[in-house]
Amino acid sequence: MVLVHDARGAIREAHAAPLHDLAEMLGESIQHHLRVEDSTSRQSQKSAERHLGASLLEPMLQSGAPLLMFRLDTVAGRLIDISPSLETLLGYSREEAIATPDFLRVIQFDAANLDAFDPSSAQASRGPGTPCRDVGLRHRDGHTVTFRGAIRPVSSEEGAFVGVEGVFVDVSAEGWLRQRLGQADKLSTLGLLAAGVAHEINNPAAFIMLGLGVLERTLKGRDVRMEGTAASTVADLLQELRESIQRIASIADDLRSFTKQSSTEPNKLVLVDVNRSLESALNLTRGRIVDRAQLEVRLSDVPLVQMAEGRLGQIAVNLLVQAAQSIPRSGSKQRTRDHVIAVASRSDDQTVDIEMSTTGSTIPAAKLPHIWDALAPGNWPDAGNTLNLSSCRESVEQAGGTLRVESPIFAGGPEREPYGTRFVLSMPAVGAQIKPSEVAATVMPAARSSRARLLIVEDEAPLGRALSDHLGRVHEVTLASSADDALRLLAEGRHYDVVMCDLRMPGMSGEAFYAHIAESDPELARGLIFMTGVGFGEDVERFLATCGRPLLEKPFTADQALQAIAEVSARRGR
Repeated sequence: MVLVHDARGAIREAHAAPLHDLAEMLGESIQHHLRVEDSTSRQSQKSAERHLGASLLEPMLQSGAPLLMFRLDTVAGRLIDISPSLETLLGYSREEAIATPDFLRVIQFDAANLDAFDPSSAQASRGPGTPCRDVGLRHRDGHTVTFRGAIRPVSSEEGAFVGVEGVFVDVSAEGWLRQRLGQADKLSTLGLLAAGVAHEINNPAAFIMLGLGVLERTLKGRDVRMEGTAASTVADLLQELRESIQRIASIADDLRSFTKQSSTEPNKLVLVDVNRSLESALNLTRGRIVDRAQLEVRLSDVPLVQMAEGRLGQIAVNLLVQAAQSIPRSGSKQRTRDHVIAVASRSDDQTVDIEMSTTGSTIPAAKLPHIWDALAPGNWPDAGNTLNLSSCRESVEQAGGTLRVESPIFAGGPEREPYGTRFVLSMPAVGAQIKPSEVAATVMPAARSSRARLLIVEDEAPLGRALSDHLGRVHEVTLASSADDALRLLAEGRHYDVVMCDLRMPGMSGEAFYAHIAESDPELARGLIFMTGVGFGEDVERFLATCGRPLLEKPFTADQALQAIAEVSARRGR
């Protein structure tokens, strides 16, 4: 028997007494009790259930939008409803979520999120809602999905608070894209700085290279006496110094090649030496690899391929860095010698294959089908600072090739899971008869011209002196420390057969100097040789293509300089 009353009135004990008497009259054999309820409470409960069970923006939910919406009865601590998109976004079914106690707590990624959950719900119950914030929720496979949204109160028709409603949107792609844009900015900045770095490295490297020649010649002079093994020791040391400085210059050149990409024709295909690109990538990434794994390199003699300039080296660097990051650093459970990163090239004269493999961790099975997606995040552990694999494959396909992945590649054993990942890049060979080794073999043998009047325009004084010393053994050399000084010499009536001029100098640049010469003495302009230690930019390439003058890249040897002088003199009939 239920007595319902309005909370605005009053119920006295006397009102209930007659009902107790009536129950007694019905007999002791009948179970009876009396419950007194507030009708307002009962109506509010029904209203709450009606509101909390209402459709959550049904059209949007059915559209598959990346929205996660839920309604929670905070009094009972019960999840009333959650959007069907939960399965797509986090891998859980709607029914599973509703049936799981404290489901919203279970999927919180970290303690900070969990600690903020209850205060956010309480704040929503007291006011218009919580400010928009980002939260990390745990996907069924263990990775984190970032959502942005807010919680607001839900009220009954009578205005009573009955729960909270959360509306969140998946912004994990936004965060990943922001990270990638940051990496792109870094690469862009690196490209801008590469020319300056190369100049600062290659100018002193060129001086050291030439200076070693001067030192060697001096030590072999008539007045120098070395006893015992001193002569062979000095000779060996000079050779090692040459190799070391050449390695420094090679790394600077690799850096330039890595950042090089045409801005006017980014997809223009050029001939690419596959092994040279791989060696450059290995030079840049070796320090990242050696503390994690042994490096195995097997490069066969393969034909040239065609690809956008600099892109093959960038792809190789990307895959090598990701391979290294898939391996724990030495000192952890796995030691360096326990892991191997292998790089190989091979060809059947129709196709060139590049294979890069690691014995490190695999790409998670859930991510493997999506690694080529444009908005896919890092595919291996700690891979967030690498380039996106979709852009790598796009570049390969634009050149008519393919890029595929195998993971895992090793079965493992009784005590470990399958492991390892392999990327295979296949490119059409550009003519089986064209190979880098054969191209290199066609270089003209060194020639010597008759004694020429040579003007060297070089702002780096030590390098200028070293050049003058070396080349002065064959030619009559005049040294100018700037383009302005060189123009003054020419204005004085000095005559020269060949001019060697640095491209990048304080004050007047090499390009401006050439423009003056081409206007005032076109014949002398035909005898100009440029020198540079900087990376090629669009402006430099355009200028060199227009003027058609030869270029010596620093550091160069005295023989290379003499060869260039001989060729220019021969063309001018000197």
